[in-house]
Amino acid sequence: MSEAVLPSCRECGLPLSLMIGARYQVNPALCLAGDGVGRADLSSLENICCDYSDNRFLVSVLSRENQHELCVYARQFSNLMPFGCWWFVNNPSIVQEITRERNCWGPALLRSIPAPGCWNRSSTNG
Repeated sequence: MSEAVLPSCRECGLPLSLMIGARYQVNPALCLAGDGVGRADLSSLENICCDYSDNRFLVSVLSRENQHELCVYARQFSNLMPFGCWWFVNNPSIVQEITRERNCWGPALLRSIPAPGCWNRSSTNG
């Protein structure tokens, strides 16, 4: 990814879209319909946004529990934009909840605040 996808996206001015949070084949008897949802560790997202600050990232998370964390990261990194509601969170009541969550952060998620420097990440990772 770091040697092909990210440089190509950067050179072409294209964002990389990431959809995070699916757990595959939680019920193998259902074949392709047997996938589920799980809370994701978004620390890798923090790292990629910091390490590739010249790239843009469009990110959607599947777990309701990750929505707030995604909004916080989007506030911290101007190259990250939350987008969409997919799969298990694509129903009207949850879409409204996620939209309210994102709107509470106001213009920060609509863009143009500079991202702070990537200060000593190791101290925040416990």
